[in-house]
Amino acid sequence: EYMTGGTVVILGQTGKNLAAGMSGGVAYVYDPNHDLYMRLNKQLVNTYEVTGKADKEVLEELLNKHYTYTDVAKKILSNLDEELSNFKKIVPKDYEKITTLIQELKTKGYHEDEASLMAFEQVHA
Repeated sequence: EYMTGGTVVILGQTGKNLAAGMSGGVAYVYDPNHDLYMRLNKQLVNTYEVTGKADKEVLEELLNKHYTYTDVAKKILSNLDEELSNFKKIVPKDYEKITTLIQELKTKGYHEDEASLMAFEQVHA
């Protein structure tokens, strides 16, 4: 897998070393057997439970887009609050560091472009 940005939902089985080529973006991985940790490249990414309102909204939107095409999405959406515990949120460590720093700089009053440049320079200094 090679991912540099964007958001993806993985509803099927994953191979070993998941996220080895992931340098940006966010992946929501359906993990009903709770064994994803055995196939995940933990050196490059962080894993989170999907508990936040914003994550739930993003996941629900993407599943709704997929709804008409798969029975898996239909099953998940019919019981989303309980199924959330079967998802893992995967975020590259460096990506998370820079996006957090950008948000901090924006709250200090910097414009998006300026905050992005400053964050990049701080992370890569």
